[in-house]
Amino acid sequence: MNRPLIWIIDEEWPDHDTEIEIVRAAFPFADIRESGYDWHADLAGFGHRADVIIAQVYAELPAQLINSLDHCRGIALMGGGFDRVDVSAATQRGIPICNVQGYCAEDIADYVIQAVLHSLKPLDALDATQRRLPWGLPAIPELRPRPSSCTLHIVGCGRIGAVVARKAEALGMCVTATDTAARASELPGIELVDLQAGLAGADFVSLHCPLTPSTTGLISSPELRTMRPGAVLINTARGALIDEAALAQALNSGRLAGAVLDVVCNEPPDRSSPIFGARNALITPHISYASSDSLAELRRRAVNNALAMLDGRLPSDCVNPSLVDTQLVRPIGVLQ
Repeated sequence: MNRPLIWIIDEEWPDHDTEIEIVRAAFPFADIRESGYDWHADLAGFGHRADVIIAQVYAELPAQLINSLDHCRGIALMGGGFDRVDVSAATQRGIPICNVQGYCAEDIADYVIQAVLHSLKPLDALDATQRRLPWGLPAIPELRPRPSSCTLHIVGCGRIGAVVARKAEALGMCVTATDTAARASELPGIELVDLQAGLAGADFVSLHCPLTPSTTGLISSPELRTMRPGAVLINTARGALIDEAALAQALNSGRLAGAVLDVVCNEPPDRSSPIFGARNALITPHISYASSDSLAELRRRAVNNALAMLDGRLPSDCVNPSLVDTQLVRPIGVLQ
């Protein structure tokens, strides 16, 4: 009787009832083990025997872990990011890494649009029940344009960026994008431009590209100087895309009107970064992706990716470039 060992590495969810229910429906006698992010002792105890791993995106999965796995059929990540996984080491071992692509595209796009609208008309700052404000127009310290008079530049126009573009266009915004992989025919109504041109011409810049060695520090002092004076920078991708010290300087000098950040370089932050004291920096605790709908889809798809790899199938969410066009050939029937 097949009894696969499924190793869940997570400290984000209060329980794993959803994952366990789906696994039990497919493999009633599966051996399900759970660990926190300090998984090192469990790796030696049982983790090395895992047939599949389901891991939160915050978990560090270095080569040390991957090279210790005896016969792992795949690693299913509970999220879209995979920058904390040594994908190269996994690829060398023939272990697929699967994220959950696009599960929160609507939610992140809603956050970006909310950031745009808040920057143009901050209702919390105009709440007359909380502040003694002059009545009428004098309550607004600075008139800002309407959305339809603004340009939004999207850096990375994949699944999430495309939804952001659609919602911004619905507000009448002019939308430009920088994306090395995108083709103009796939993004109707969006002008594809290089990064410098996009930054220079936009009132709002929203980051949606993955964190890689080539994108680390993508937005630093030269790029911030290129941005239009009074522009707003929005980041829901990864904190390390931005040089936080340079951004803090641009905000404090008044060159940029604001920054809306759902991610920072170090999470959870120790608040020593100058960005936390910067003028007009609005920072939320990495929640742009979260809704009851997105988390339900995330958990369901992550565990189904794991089960597919157990069954010898390669999910479409596979991120190993050299494995995408191959087929796994180790079906679940060979498990002992």
